[in-house]
Amino acid sequence: MMSEIQSLSAPLITVTADNSITHLASTFSDASIVENIENVTNEASDIDNSASPDTSAPVEKKSWIKSALMFIKNLAPNQLILQAGPQIHNDLTGADFKFTPTFFLAPDHAEIYPFHHEIGCSLKTNTNFPKSYATVARQQGLHVDFRACPFRVGYLRQEFGRIDVEIPYGNTGLQFTLGLELGITDKTKDRSKALSHAIKDFSTSSAQALCTVLFKFLQHKSLISGLIGMLVAPEVLARLSSVDNERERTLWFGLSLGYADLNSQMHKIIDLPPDPQGFDINIQGNIYTRHSEVMLYKFENKELILPESLKAMLSLRYNNKKEVVSEILQNKIEIIHRTNKGEISRTASDRLLEVADALAVIATSVVNDVQGTVIVDIH
Repeated sequence: MMSEIQSLSAPLITVTADNSITHLASTFSDASIVENIENVTNEASDIDNSASPDTSAPVEKKSWIKSALMFIKNLAPNQLILQAGPQIHNDLTGADFKFTPTFFLAPDHAEIYPFHHEIGCSLKTNTNFPKSYATVARQQGLHVDFRACPFRVGYLRQEFGRIDVEIPYGNTGLQFTLGLELGITDKTKDRSKALSHAIKDFSTSSAQALCTVLFKFLQHKSLISGLIGMLVAPEVLARLSSVDNERERTLWFGLSLGYADLNSQMHKIIDLPPDPQGFDINIQGNIYTRHSEVMLYKFENKELILPESLKAMLSLRYNNKKEVVSEILQNKIEIIHRTNKGEISRTASDRLLEVADALAVIATSVVNDVQGTVIVDIH
């Protein structure tokens, strides 16, 4: 594997204790990659863990009321989703086919999707409680930005996969859900091209494969490798490889808590006789009240945004920066190896390495270490 990377140029990034970054030019051969990996390990191992933080500054004491209010604020619902439309349900397989126009409301924007279709099915588990469900969806519509004055309206296309666990509140019809989501959003930059994009998008493929990527993420024991592993899945690589200068593309991965999710059958369209195939057709009315934490990567400005919950998971999962550096480095070497074999396109490879670099800087800033360490940045 190492022989395929010998001509690649790479800056060495040093992340210091105050998270400043310096770049030192170097060129890697097989031996130098191994040497740099060893240097990373040795330098991180030499960190003086006996040092103690400066305690001269006064420590602010937060009252339990303030802490409770902050906790409520951080977990308060920040999404309201309304859906209504026809659904085809199969009792034998548990599969649902929904064509439900959707309205999405967040504190800073709204999304209106006249065209929304999804395929969902119940997942077989060893127990009937709680239930698990997988959904893939594709939707086209309008984005309304409340932060602009007057409100700015634009066209967007979105596709995502979702896996959730459902815990019903007795027989009320309401349920608590814990979900993982992976999706890609494309916003049209020039509003004059919105109609042509909408017509083109109407005929393109759906997002069925994205749920498969989420299943693979759940199988990873390591958080960082799991996140990067999602990006190198073929289903995501196909989207990373395509470049559309007329749209702003965002890749997102998130965790959502559904405090009061309601899926209701409003009306049967046709009162069908018992169907040996188990199908029935009805009108659905759905209301979802959720809190969502989302990791975003914006390709246009190469910006990675991690929610506080994911930062907390990183700080709990990794004991020091050395572990973070080693794991990201190994993932980057694997990406380059697969690129040289032709499994990953150069365009997708560049974007994957950008995400890995951004993740490295953020992860090393939240994982506690007394002194700085180094990250070898291979391009």
